[in-house]
Amino acid sequence: AELTEGGTIPKLDAAELETADQAILQHHKWTSWSAPEANDGGDSQQQQEQQVNANLVNAIRMADWADFSVGILRSGLPASYVEKALAMVPEAGFHMTLAGMGARLSPQSFVGQLAVMNIFKW
Repeated sequence: AELTEGGTIPKLDAAELETADQAILQHHKWTSWSAPEANDGGDSQQQQEQQVNANLVNAIRMADWADFSVGILRSGLPASYVEKALAMVPEAGFHMTLAGMGARLSPQSFVGQLAVMNIFKW
């Protein structure tokens, strides 16, 4: 979807909506995400669209890991790209919030604090 002259985003088509859904659902995934196989004997255009969707979902997933790890996990991106992105977008307390999350969830139990790790997917 492209911005209209008024700056609003028009309604997403089904493929764009699925890409947005998967980008949100998969952004904590450790490993590469693949679109599910089409069971309806889809044509090559449909398969190509699914691959494009998987590429975008994985790009967002890898960018999230680069942000979360302050550039330690770059997924092949040059360090200069990540450094530039981190310099351009304010951190605004994100990493301090993450660092204290376990203690806020379970202040009495270290094992309980590890429950925050449940946000990660394989």
